[in-house]
Amino acid sequence: MKKVYATVSFALLAASSTVWGGDLASLLVPVAQLKAEAAEESKPEAAASVAPVKPAPAIYASKADILSGLAEALAARFSAEGTLELNTQQALNPVRVKDAAWRIEMVRVFGNALAPRMTVSFRILCGSESQGEFQLMVTGVLMREVLVANRRIDRGAPANMSDFDVQVRDMLDSNAGAPVPVSQDLSGYLVKGMVGPGQALLWRDVELKPTLRRGQVVEAVADEGFMHVAIRAMALEDGREGEIISVRNLSSNKEIQARIINERTVQVYF
Repeated sequence: MKKVYATVSFALLAASSTVWGGDLASLLVPVAQLKAEAAEESKPEAAASVAPVKPAPAIYASKADILSGLAEALAARFSAEGTLELNTQQALNPVRVKDAAWRIEMVRVFGNALAPRMTVSFRILCGSESQGEFQLMVTGVLMREVLVANRRIDRGAPANMSDFDVQVRDMLDSNAGAPVPVSQDLSGYLVKGMVGPGQALLWRDVELKPTLRRGQVVEAVADEGFMHVAIRAMALEDGREGEIISVRNLSSNKEIQARIINERTVQVYF
């Protein structure tokens, strides 16, 4: 019986080989391919995957940028001519802002004018959104072109442009006063007080030339309806066109008030 079973087994195996047209190894190939394809399909699609989006880098306003923006805001607030430069000894770390288009808005300036030392409050804005509010004590210089005397100019002398050079100086001094602009026509001005060599010319140093001088003889006219009167009079004080001054009637020696019309005529009113 054992021999019979063995013979039948081999016969069946041979018959199977004949039916499928190949050996056992060839029968296993499709199975291996199916397993490989299934494993491949289960893998993540690395090539087609989207790379993670990196967050945008943080934007900061540096100390130098903040001081520069603060200088621009202060210069605009006080209509300052020239270049305003600020510094501070206070610690001021970079400020993180929402975007690069930030700006400074003044909150308060302690004082009513630019000065070498100031305390200011301000906020940093991105659009209308505040990025923080700050208070700083700052020092500053206001560099601008000014007229500087190249010689001594005595009181009462005409202010001639040839007597001045143009220099760049710090004019941020609360006691200095406002400088005369470089573009100013000085032909109608006199020096009120002595201006020394190297001194910047300020508005407080000059005055308009008077139209009439004290002691000058003029014609004093008066009109009333169809009546016109003209007399000779002497100016008792200096004055400019449009100003009211005292004059003396040279006929009656009476002192009267008159308005300056020009360098030869004054108007008297009844």
